[in-house]
Amino acid sequence: MKSVIDTAPSGRPTVRHLGRSDAPAPAPLCDRVLQRTITKTERTALDELDALVARCLGGTGISGIRVGIDFSWSRTTDGAWTANSDDDITSCVAQSRREHLKSHVAPPANLTLGPAGPAGRTAFGVSPRSTTEIVALAALVFVLSVGAAVLVAARVVRPLRHLTHAAHHMRDAGDTTPVPVRSKDEIGRLTAAFNELAEHRARLESERKAMISDIAHELRTPLSNIRGWLEAAQDGVATVDAEYIDSLHNEAVLLQHVIDDLRDLAALDDGRLVLHPEPTPVRLLLEHVAAGHQARAEADRVAIVVDADDDLWLDADPVRLRQAVGNLVSMSYDH
Repeated sequence: MKSVIDTAPSGRPTVRHLGRSDAPAPAPLCDRVLQRTITKTERTALDELDALVARCLGGTGISGIRVGIDFSWSRTTDGAWTANSDDDITSCVAQSRREHLKSHVAPPANLTLGPAGPAGRTAFGVSPRSTTEIVALAALVFVLSVGAAVLVAARVVRPLRHLTHAAHHMRDAGDTTPVPVRSKDEIGRLTAAFNELAEHRARLESERKAMISDIAHELRTPLSNIRGWLEAAQDGVATVDAEYIDSLHNEAVLLQHVIDDLRDLAALDDGRLVLHPEPTPVRLLLEHVAAGHQARAEADRVAIVVDADDDLWLDADPVRLRQAVGNLVSMSYDH
């Protein structure tokens, strides 16, 4: 059998046995003996470690601790011993090993970006090529960000411009054409609200025009009756007597009521109309209406005939009822 002695980096010799074919053979007894042998270099390191352990255990009263090559420990003298002595020794062996190896371990590396110290030196540098690539990448990111912002702003601003144009057109021309709703986001909901507002404005404008037309009609009816009676008197067709004066007075009172109703527009907006009901003879009310329209009806060659029972009474506001019936009579010969 052929044997070869190898030396490890730590200085420990080892015996390597070779067989006939130079293949590794099982280690004999001498190999196991060499494994338990401590070299001079190892002995020096273990003595330093023993000194560090003894210094660590100085306050515990434990002494005579020797550390083996496998870092196990043993006692060489009898000393103070407690239940926690084994834990104290194991802890001191580990702490002493770290302190023993501290001088052989490189310090931690610190990477600093930016000024380091008063000289302004940096521990991290960038090559000119890398600087160019970083600047180019930053410029590309900036251009893409600006492009994306412009696209988003265009999508937001375009419908707002349409709303602004529609608002100006509605103000100047009164056009209430709805603006198309193209999305379901906040802009879309704003557009839908604007369309509802425009529709509501158009409805109010229509109601205002209808109200003005109604007011003009209410004022025209008694004024036309008064004018017809006066023209008939001027032409000598009608006789100025007590009945004639009474008809003119009734039409003037009706006109005064219509003018007073203009002050009740706030109540009309709230859906309220003040009425003063009282027992009213129907025939007498119809005769007053017929007398008030008689002159104009004769001018238009229309005959007004009253047909009602004398004992027919209604619980109603006579002024409002006469106004309503008068409007109906006026509409009949207007058409």
